[in-house]
Amino acid sequence: MESCAVLPEVISFVEKIRGSHSFPLSGKTTLEKDLRMTGDDAYEFMAAFFDEFSIDPTGFDSTMYFYPEGLDLIGLSFLVRKIAGLPPLTRPVYDITLADLSKAVLTRTWPKLI
Repeated sequence: MESCAVLPEVISFVEKIRGSHSFPLSGKTTLEKDLRMTGDDAYEFMAAFFDEFSIDPTGFDSTMYFYPEGLDLIGLSFLVRKIAGLPPLTRPVYDITLADLSKAVLTRTWPKLI
């Protein structure tokens, strides 16, 4: 079975959890850029996704895919992290697509995306 065969199920799940959108969802739709999932919302969505489709989340690290919660317009968190001796927050490496989620549904494991 190809990932496109389960894509309608994934889209239905996204719409159930996140509501409808003003644009059509497809395999190329990204979670962070297109659906604006970040931080706690993204973490909760992925936990629900893993549970709904019985997927083993081993290997999934949300910091590789999503920005942390909140918005830092003036760079305050950078300054606080520097003073505290903490490393700066990094950008997510990869924006998950609905096609990626479909692959996970087929294999019941989190795919190596990066």
